[in-house]
Amino acid sequence: MTKSAQTKYQQKYLRKVLKKIAKNDPSTTEVVLNNHPFQEETVATLTSSLVSNTHLRILYLHNCGINARGAHLLAYAIRNNSSIEHLWLNGNRVGSAGAEALANALRDNSTLTTLGLCDNDIGNHGGKRINESLKYNDVITDIFLEGNRMSDRLVEEIGRRCDRSLIEDCHQEHKLSCGGSPVEDYGDESTVMSSVTSSYTRRMLESIEEESEEDQEEEDSEDDDVSTVFDQDITSYAMADLQASRKKCDFLPKIRLFGRKFRIGKQQ
Repeated sequence: MTKSAQTKYQQKYLRKVLKKIAKNDPSTTEVVLNNHPFQEETVATLTSSLVSNTHLRILYLHNCGINARGAHLLAYAIRNNSSIEHLWLNGNRVGSAGAEALANALRDNSTLTTLGLCDNDIGNHGGKRINESLKYNDVITDIFLEGNRMSDRLVEEIGRRCDRSLIEDCHQEHKLSCGGSPVEDYGDESTVMSSVTSSYTRRMLESIEEESEEDQEEEDSEDDDVSTVFDQDITSYAMADLQASRKKCDFLPKIRLFGRKFRIGKQQ
């Protein structure tokens, strides 16, 4: 296919996809527009469509030439959209100014869990704005920032803040398993890898939790009277359930590493 023919095909495909998003097509839940050259008017059209869209969950915009002005437009969409969970913008040119706009949008967004911003010429100023925005957002779990101009320390700090919500979920489960009583803090945020937690890895976490619950049920079945067990030794039972929940959190680094490999493979 010649370059002109390829460009014509891309433009035709882009118009078709944008039309589906604008019509809020229920079957359009994942859109891949990687390597499509985006003009500002194209980003503006996409933004206006995303504001009223309620079905799109995953949007790939890698290497689309989106600059800081385009990032400001997308930030408006993020602030007003309530369905997008994963937004990938790797390999664009949003810079620190665009990153700041996206960071401000995260303060008002309650659905986005993954934001890819690798190789976007973002400096420490943009990274700090993203870091500050996470004080007001407890939903997002992954922000990818490799290949930018910000310091490694800042990237790691952002990663720890993103992981915070997952660690707090584990701690909350510990407390619930002990009837709401305070329990020892076994989580160490600095040891949790800053990687990807998608719907796929969440399923794996749920699977581990179910296995832990099944193991506990088998232990309970050995006693003829479960209520008697609770009456005789409620502390021992609570600690056993706590260990089961702790076991699930111990698996977290390995599962998140698997999620990173899975997500990278899917992007490629």
